[in-house]
Amino acid sequence: MSETPQTSAYEEERTEEAETTAEVLNALAYYKKYSLLELSNRAQAYKRLPVHHRDMIAPAFEAALRKAKECINENQKFLDTVLESGRSMLGPEGNGDFLEKAYSITALRPATEHYMKKVRSTLRQLKRDWSEEGRAERDSCYSHILKAMEERYPDVEKRKDVQVVVPGSGLARLVWQLVQDGFSTMGNEYSMLMLLVSNYILNCCDEEKQFTIYPYVGETSNQWSYENQLRGIRIPDVCPKESGKVRGNTFSMCAGDFVSAMEDYNESFDCVITCFFLDTATTPFVYLDVIKRILKPGGVWINFGPLLYHYAGEHQDAIELPYEEIIKLVRTYGFDIVKDERFAEEPSKYVCDEKSMLQYTYYCGYFECTKKTTE
Repeated sequence: MSETPQTSAYEEERTEEAETTAEVLNALAYYKKYSLLELSNRAQAYKRLPVHHRDMIAPAFEAALRKAKECINENQKFLDTVLESGRSMLGPEGNGDFLEKAYSITALRPATEHYMKKVRSTLRQLKRDWSEEGRAERDSCYSHILKAMEERYPDVEKRKDVQVVVPGSGLARLVWQLVQDGFSTMGNEYSMLMLLVSNYILNCCDEEKQFTIYPYVGETSNQWSYENQLRGIRIPDVCPKESGKVRGNTFSMCAGDFVSAMEDYNESFDCVITCFFLDTATTPFVYLDVIKRILKPGGVWINFGPLLYHYAGEHQDAIELPYEEIIKLVRTYGFDIVKDERFAEEPSKYVCDEKSMLQYTYYCGYFECTKKTTE
């Protein structure tokens, strides 16, 4: 008799998962329709201008509208390839009716503003993680971590035995780079959208700069010129399929939120790397509990990022602590702080358009700590 509620709960979970996946698939498929509708609204506003005003900005405005339409079409071509590769990533083996339900729900119905913002953000994230133009932004964040790993594990041949996990791995560039450096690395990501896109980049792209995307075509504010707004970005800057070397290390991705995904891991990892991640929990305790549990005694935790608390003002249980208190808390949890650097004069950026009039910068905290071998 006890199996019925368990089965029901499982079916509800699968249904919810299918519906969430369907929302993501639909948003990817709906991008063109959504973006062209916005473009049409701009065109209509232009037509409503008095003729003498309209003449002042034509023909540049009209040419920009035509170019924007072309850019949107190209973006959709790339998103369509991601959708198609998603079929192999999600199933059908092992997913059966779940996959079919997700795809059947997707019927180009209007996607929500929430999911459309995520699609646009992912296009900008592609520029950050997988383009030449994003190199400087990547270096401002990832370089500190990669340098620390190289210094801590100088013997390249032994790195294959170093088990690393990167929660909140996004489009997996940092994970991929750690694998290139010889470490056995697992990426963990919650967002189905990120997982679908990273799967395509990592496993399906056939050559460098295979696609040109236009991540800023829908960004009409703070633009210096139409040229900047409508510029193309070539991706990927490297072809992951062709860049592998025989190292003996492993590369894997784990889907799901960090806490749930790590339920079965206990003292399993030599290193946990959190980059722009620590502030995504309702409270720091949520992640600290998990990190302490999954790290081996003597294992290292490397953190880099700001404290842009994602749940501030939105969740009744959210607790936001300043950086000094985070460091104290890390020590209280039984970690020895090896390095604590605060880049008060060295800014980092995150998914930033360096050619925009608006620039968001972060002055990040960086720490390395080791889990004590005895309490």
